[in-house]
Amino acid sequence: MPRFLDMERQSRSLIRASRKPAASSAGEGESGSAAETEGSGARYGLFTAPREGMSKMINRLREIVEASGTVRSQTRVESLARTPDGRFTLRVCPQDAAATDEQFDAVVVALRTHHAAELLGGETASKQEASIPNVERLTELLRSIEYSSAAIVVSGHRLENVKHPLKAFGLVIPHTEGRRILAVSFTSRKFPGRAPEGRVMLRTFIGGALQPELLQQTDDELFQVVRQELASILGVSGEPDFERIVRYNNAMPQYHLGHLDRVSAIESLVAGVPGLELVGNAYRGVGLPDCIRYAEASANRLMESLAQTESV
Repeated sequence: MPRFLDMERQSRSLIRASRKPAASSAGEGESGSAAETEGSGARYGLFTAPREGMSKMINRLREIVEASGTVRSQTRVESLARTPDGRFTLRVCPQDAAATDEQFDAVVVALRTHHAAELLGGETASKQEASIPNVERLTELLRSIEYSSAAIVVSGHRLENVKHPLKAFGLVIPHTEGRRILAVSFTSRKFPGRAPEGRVMLRTFIGGALQPELLQQTDDELFQVVRQELASILGVSGEPDFERIVRYNNAMPQYHLGHLDRVSAIESLVAGVPGLELVGNAYRGVGLPDCIRYAEASANRLMESLAQTESV
């Protein structure tokens, strides 16, 4: 989190930095909230999302790609191999169809690292080693990045059933508190249009690296956990307007000590394979801005590599 380092350097501590008036934040994110004008919490310009939800971004990207290319969904990629002339062979398997081999000039692998390792190491080591240098070491490094799982319960409530004033954008709970939830995001406080007047939408996070056993519970059991915790922490009572749960299994990479060295080694090995790039939240940041920044840098390297190949 380089932003935290900057805050600490400039203000001597994170608490001092968070209490400084956000003089330059006008125009960033949503404004006008009481929580934004009070000196607490994160810099609220960081909370930005499309008005119609995150799917708007994905749908727009798909439209752009389809203007000059092809998007194939419901299609599994079973293996990746590099040909002697430097191209790539992908074995693709559309739903309810036989697998076929197709060749491409370049490949971006945007998968969780254990899935990327499975894809790159799908053939015999001797055959792959000849086409992708040090593939065994590369897949070993990719598999060494651990992931945790989490579930998110989204619920809607009447404000009259919530004792807490909710003059904030959410809360994060230290493990030492002994709670069964990780955090609560006051989604409709962050973004307008997420809940009607007199209502609030909450997103409650469960599980993570320190409480993986909670993910073994059923949806109804997790709903009950969330209701009990919200009642205890925020004074939420009554029946929620709705409850939805989404489970993210092995989706959150863990940046353990030595992570940057591991990533640098991965990047060094990938650099020895022109036309291949690995992107995702497992490398240099889990947040969307970090993922986009890393992907753009990877795309630029890929285009430079293709341009050099064409000029030769």
